[in-house]
Amino acid sequence: MFSLFSKQASRKYVDLIYGVSSKWANWDPPKKLEPGDFGVIDSGSGQFEKEGNIYVDLAADETVCQIVSRYPPARLPSRDQYIISSSKVRQLELSADVHANVGDVVGGAFKGQWKFDKSRGALLVMDRPETTVIADQLLTALIGVEKLRGRYLITEVFSCPGYVLYLSNKSNETIGISLQADGVLPSAVSPGAQFDSAWICEGGTGLFQKAYREEACFTPLYQAKTIRKHRAARVEPRVYVVRASIDVLMLIAA
Repeated sequence: MFSLFSKQASRKYVDLIYGVSSKWANWDPPKKLEPGDFGVIDSGSGQFEKEGNIYVDLAADETVCQIVSRYPPARLPSRDQYIISSSKVRQLELSADVHANVGDVVGGAFKGQWKFDKSRGALLVMDRPETTVIADQLLTALIGVEKLRGRYLITEVFSCPGYVLYLSNKSNETIGISLQADGVLPSAVSPGAQFDSAWICEGGTGLFQKAYREEACFTPLYQAKTIRKHRAARVEPRVYVVRASIDVLMLIAA
């Protein structure tokens, strides 16, 4: 069983979320990340380690300052919820008893159930996320900046007022997550349920993290890219499947 503070738990969660979204998960969402942050990603934990921000810490370089001023961060329209689950996690239709015992009791701004199997699974739920991005052209323009060599640059950040993240414990289990609409505390929830002023989480033997604030102060998800020169396109060998006379499949690389 992973502990909440172990590098192994963080790394596994990051890998599972990245595998289905091609985006990086932040195991510590209260840790603020911003577009333009640059640094490295720890190989053990999978977490971003900030070294600076191109809009702030490279301002003394006149050339860099002129470049970044042409590509300020842009905010995209927000959405109600954004949910990412790893490949073997299945979202379920809510049953009548879930609507009665959870949704109607607490106001039911959001509610859902997910089924996990005996492989490790990850889930991220963000409420009212705001997305801020910087243009891809900026990465090309910054090629050659020595301080960014071998560094990751954050190009997209998802910030939200509330989130739930979960890493399962290799158990066949179903978890339920509900977000209160009006702040009314629940009068009845399942034994062992976890709830605070916003979220109710039921079931699950793995690791939960959850929080809710009035402001979009959490960053559970981001995109980071490395700045590198474009290489000539590599031609991959084609693979053909040919049936031999004795019905044996042979792979021939051309």
